[in-house]
Amino acid sequence: PVKDLSPLSPDVAAKRIEIDVAKQMLTAFEDDKPVLSTRVSTGFGKNFTPRGNYTVFRKAPGQRMIGGVGNDYYDLPGVPFPTYFTHSGIAIHGTYWHNDYGVVRSHGCINVPSEVARWVWRWTTPVAPLEAADIRFKPSLGTPVKVV
Repeated sequence: PVKDLSPLSPDVAAKRIEIDVAKQMLTAFEDDKPVLSTRVSTGFGKNFTPRGNYTVFRKAPGQRMIGGVGNDYYDLPGVPFPTYFTHSGIAIHGTYWHNDYGVVRSHGCINVPSEVARWVWRWTTPVAPLEAADIRFKPSLGTPVKVV
């Protein structure tokens, strides 16, 4: 239903997401008030999640993700609600293939429960039109994401 995809807090200008890799936690803030906190699974080894300051620049309600080689190969259709913040393809997205949140295990992305991924997709700016299958924005318009 449209109500399940409508923007959350569209009038709040000061939004940001902080991801603490050591604690495997994502926290979303409006101004300086936390409005969501959840356990995550980030990348490890050569597939580490890059630290730094980013902004959301791309969103999709679902997407097929393919990558890796050999034993590291993956092909995941219908990955829920990816919200991209690096040009190398790192996103906050839902998972249906595990529920090991709090444990490093991704290929660099921020794995969250699918309902959390939908919340992030709805909450981050700019707002994605409901009919858009995949939308890209100027990075200067997106919600800041800090990975520490």
